[in-house]
Amino acid sequence: MSNAQPSDHERAARLAAQRKVWNDAHPTYYAEYRERNREDIRRKNRERERDRAQREREEKARRQKGIDRARAWAAEHPEERQQARERYKQKHPDAYKQAQRDYYYRNRDAIAERRRAREAADPEKANEARRRAVNRARAAGRDPAWSPTPDQRATHRARENEARRLQRRRARAGLPERRLHRVLASAGATSQRCRCRRLLHAKAER
Repeated sequence: MSNAQPSDHERAARLAAQRKVWNDAHPTYYAEYRERNREDIRRKNRERERDRAQREREEKARRQKGIDRARAWAAEHPEERQQARERYKQKHPDAYKQAQRDYYYRNRDAIAERRRAREAADPEKANEARRRAVNRARAAGRDPAWSPTPDQRATHRARENEARRLQRRRARAGLPERRLHRVLASAGATSQRCRCRRLLHAKAER
């Protein structure tokens, strides 16, 4: 590369230096410009926001139209839909399982409610489905009546004993019962929760 043809980095650095010199020489230019053109700036911002909202509505409608079209096709062609699903499942087993897990965690309350409604509407059918599941597990060599190993029992007892000891220490320290539940949280929220736990534990152990 010759000196007569500066690189993009050099050109950018030169332009940035020129902008800085100009801005230093005109410190009030942008504030005065905004003040002179306040209404025009607000109008453009409103128009830009309306355009963005319209694009979002159109994209949402387009996605919903595709979903409706796919549902209509699936309702009219149940066998082809099942075959396509099986082909995808065989070709992408990991992605298929992950999609099932994602769907479950997004909709588990609704899924549980539908299951309870089905079982309440036809208890005998629900019991038959459970029996079939047990028979399939036995045929596959899996023991449906799972029982923990001695090591697992010992670990479980140790955890229960430690939880009871911690509960007694918290009661002696005048702290409320420990109420924790599994949530999906960002790393920052997780670290904050861990710090709170450590503080509570330290106070309970005093």
